[in-house]
Amino acid sequence: MQRLFILLFILFSSVILGDNVSDSLLLSYYDASILPVMFMVNALFLFLVSSFFMTLIDRVDRGLLLMGVIGIHLTMLTAVKFAMSAGLSIAYPFLYSYSYASKMMLFMVFWTVVNDIVDARDAKRLFPKIAAGGVLGGITVSFAAAFLAKRTGAEGLLLIWMIIVASSFPVAWTIHRRFLPHLRAVREPSSSGNLFRKLLDFRLLRRDPLLRHMALIYFLTFILLYSHDFIFLSTLKENFLAAKSELITRIDPAQVHSILGAGEDADAIILKRAVPTFLGLFKGAANTFTLLLQFTVAGFILRSLGTVRAMLVMPICFVAAFGAILLGRFSLLPDF
Repeated sequence: MQRLFILLFILFSSVILGDNVSDSLLLSYYDASILPVMFMVNALFLFLVSSFFMTLIDRVDRGLLLMGVIGIHLTMLTAVKFAMSAGLSIAYPFLYSYSYASKMMLFMVFWTVVNDIVDARDAKRLFPKIAAGGVLGGITVSFAAAFLAKRTGAEGLLLIWMIIVASSFPVAWTIHRRFLPHLRAVREPSSSGNLFRKLLDFRLLRRDPLLRHMALIYFLTFILLYSHDFIFLSTLKENFLAAKSELITRIDPAQVHSILGAGEDADAIILKRAVPTFLGLFKGAANTFTLLLQFTVAGFILRSLGTVRAMLVMPICFVAAFGAILLGRFSLLPDF
């Protein structure tokens, strides 16, 4: 299982870094008012990607599919890099939505591969160990990004993102070779009946109370998450631009002069360094806190409340978080 641990370490690192880069570049070149539009595009991408892979996942060799997804992912990032170099501003919102869709593709295929390889009796013991690789990857790359962003900016982090994605391919290849019998297609390709099966799935959703309630939970959760992201990212840009006179003094003057001479906007110079630096530190600390919770509080809550009651912790956290945001908006929280 060492290979799966390493692969998730690399893939999760690429996803965390990708979120950092795409958020930073979008905020650097576009106003925060574009975010609600991008959230709708992301939702469309999620639906299309999920629908496509649900019809494909059992029809092909999952090891080859994983390598194919990684190869396409690297190709798309390379194309975006060239588009940015050519001055195409549409590349930034495209990268934002593509970053969201790509992590869905990677994680969906990766955990399908893991499910094929790991015996059901060993899953409870091995899955947390494999997942730890992702958490450690997120922590490592977040703090590394905070250090590197001060020197390279968000565009430099894009190149590092591409290198990390490329490094996952040989690991996926060794997993495919080692576990080939487990990863072969389980049924023959067929194009008939796809639409009919999808309609049956929607009817099942209407009939089954458990599925209906789970769908409602996901629906409401994503509304809250997108609302949180909008508040967080728009406030982040607003605060950094308010402090731009101080932030620009932290960048090498010769570098600032060179970039301004090339026609770059001063706000973009600041945001492409300050935002990924902050996000790296913030997400590194958040992932570290998550890891500590998993090893301390999470187990206690599950043992004390059980799986179903433990789900109530999430809405309680949402109420606390949005309550704090509301109090902050009315200046009812103390300044630190």
